Amino acid sequence: VYAKVLLNEMTLEERIYQMFIVTPEQLTGVDKVTQSGNMTKNALEKYPVGGVIYFADNIVSREQCMTMISSIQQYSKVKLFIAVDEEGGKVARIGKNPSMGTTSFPDMETIGGSADPQKAYRVGYTIGTEISEIGFNLDFAPVADVFSNPNNTVIGSRAFSSDAYVAAEMVAACVQGFGD
Repeated sequence: VYAKVLLNEMTLEERIYQMFIVTPEQLTGVDKVTQSGNMTKNALEKYPVGGVIYFADNIVSREQCMTMISSIQQYSKVKLFIAVDEEGGKVARIGKNPSMGTTSFPDMETIGGSADPQKAYRVGYTIGTEISEIGFNLDFAPVADVFSNPNNTVIGSRAFSSDAYVAAEMVAACVQGFGD
C-alpha cells in the first residue's frame, strides 16, 4: 500500500528515475565521490534515482562510508538502494579494504571446491551481515554463473563450480545466507 501511495505521488519522470541505480559519479558529475554533500543533495533533487552503487574508490574507511551512506539516504525523498558488488575473493570492494573491519574470503571457486553448502551459506551470511551494518541494502552477489569456459577470464574463479549442480547448490546456500 505504501509503495502504491508513493508511486501515485510521483511524476512519470520521477518513476522512471526510480528504475536506475547509478554510481555517485554519474549522479553528481564529480570524478571521485567519497562523501555525500550539497552536490549529492542537489543531484538527487534533480535526478531522483532509485539507488547508488559504491565501488572501491568510493570506500575509504568504515566511518567515512557509513557517513556517506547515511547522508545520501537523508537527502533522498524515497529510501535508496545502496548497492555494492561484494562477492568475496577478487571482487571485494569492502573485504579488501583493511579500514572497513570486515571479513575477507577466498574466491568462490575455493568455497565451491569444498562441496560444503554450509560454507557458502556462511559467506553469504557474513557478507550480508557486515555490509548491512555499514548501511548497504543491496549486494550484486553471488555470481550464479557456471564456470563452463576456461577462456572466459571474466567469470573464472568467481563462480562456485564448473558443475552446474554444484554451482546451483552453492549459490542457493549463499543466497539463503544473504537473506538470513
